[in-house]
Amino acid sequence: MKKYMIYIGIFIFILILIVCMIPKENNNFELYFIQESQYLLNDGKTSLKIEYFTSDESFKLLESDDVCFLTNEKEDIKFITNVITDRSIHQEYYKNKLFYGREVKIELPKIDTSIKFDKLYFHFKYQGQKYKVFVGSLYIEYSNEISKNIIKSLEGIKHDNFPRLKQIIVELNDEYQIDEIVIGDTICSYYQVEKTLVIHFFDEPYVCHTAYLKIIICNEVYYVGNFKFFYNYELLNSGSIQKCIFIS
Repeated sequence: MKKYMIYIGIFIFILILIVCMIPKENNNFELYFIQESQYLLNDGKTSLKIEYFTSDESFKLLESDDVCFLTNEKEDIKFITNVITDRSIHQEYYKNKLFYGREVKIELPKIDTSIKFDKLYFHFKYQGQKYKVFVGSLYIEYSNEISKNIIKSLEGIKHDNFPRLKQIIVELNDEYQIDEIVIGDTICSYYQVEKTLVIHFFDEPYVCHTAYLKIIICNEVYYVGNFKFFYNYELLNSGSIQKCIFIS
């Protein structure tokens, strides 16, 4: 009987040890990444921005010069890149809880061609562990040409029920005959009244407030550089978010 009790005691001890070794999620800490569609013109100065929100005001995900990766879903496109900054932005309430926003600014891949990530994944290390987070989509257009300025003003109209662009209004500095307007790899519908262009932005499943324009006039390409058309302070409530779970 004593022998059985010893075996039972050893078994219970091993079981407790295994349970203690299983990583546990810290239920008091929450971290969400915003899923965003970004259309960027790579002019050598442009950076990619990824926004996240945390329940801990003192939390900071990355430091300058940390190495991270950008990949598509299959990971057959993969770029190593560096973090420029990880800075504080605005605060938001989500599910009756205060969250602190931060923005990671990342160097764009050093490429001389255009590239599209239908689904963009952000890979990084935190406290020695590797993480992979889905952060939306990305289209990068490369151009080494400098376009002359053909616009007077630029304005974006936000969708009523979701933080993405609905229309872009461009006031031209002259009355041009437009051939085509392109954002990313999508030809946009539009109408023109004298010097004013009203461009209909296409449907996007993710947050979208940053884009460039490619306007083709008489077979000549003119770029309107990267522009953030509006700010939104209810990104978490949009539902376009990805929760990241840290294992402790």
